Amino acid sequence: MADYQMVKDVTACEEYKQTIKVKIYKRWKSFDGNGLPGMSFILVDEDGSKIAASVDNLQLSYIERVFLEGAWVEVSKFGVINSNWEERMTRHAFQIILNNQTKASTIRPLTEDPFIKLTDFSHVYNKPYTHYYPIDLLGVLDKPIGNIVTAVHPDGTMVPTIYFRIRDLEDYTLDCVARGVLAYDIKEKCDCKLMKGQYAICVLTDWVVHRNMNEMTIYDYDGGSLSRFIVAPPIDEVLRFRLDLWNKRRTAENTSGNSDVRD
Repeated sequence: MADYQMVKDVTACEEYKQTIKVKIYKRWKSFDGNGLPGMSFILVDEDGSKIAASVDNLQLSYIERVFLEGAWVEVSKFGVINSNWEERMTRHAFQIILNNQTKASTIRPLTEDPFIKLTDFSHVYNKPYTHYYPIDLLGVLDKPIGNIVTAVHPDGTMVPTIYFRIRDLEDYTLDCVARGVLAYDIKEKCDCKLMKGQYAICVLTDWVVHRNMNEMTIYDYDGGSLSRFIVAPPIDEVLRFRLDLWNKRRTAENTSGNSDVRD
């Protein structure tokens, strides 16, 4: 019998008695209703099941030392509550609350899986509704990325924003919008790649689809705290994409060259 529980089996109770072993897939700073700093997390187990977690200001100093992004941890004695449907960050129906009873320690990695589950662009197009959960996408920049602009929200807040478009091998395109710190991160990464003459092949993890009539736009989740933009990570899908992209462009160049031949 396993000495720990899988994430998919986590259910709501006042204090969870079992132990889980998970990777800190993502973490970011957050604030409670009183404006006090805390931290939010996405945890993932070896089977790829993800669950959201959070810690408040009182327990922050302990948890943030152990819950380093990319680390594997063994966690026990934590609270579990229902996940708010409108703000759900994973498919899991519950989320974990790390409290003063929580015990956590680092462990060896249980797998080297990057836990990126790519969604085909065609599936995004064919969905007749907005995605309820963030999705992962792989594409290449359709054109050089533009400049960061300032978007004004209805409440008057001004947020740095960047707009760009990604394309897949089937020539589907998706318009994307990123805000805040993530906008600057994307701009810097893309300009660096393009300056080196490289294709800006990118992976977008945890982005949300918004559909307005027949138009679709991919937005970063929660101002960029959960969503990430990764340029050419060393995963098999990116390596295959790069090879297929190179072959496609070589074929197009050869076809174009042959069409110029005159009898």
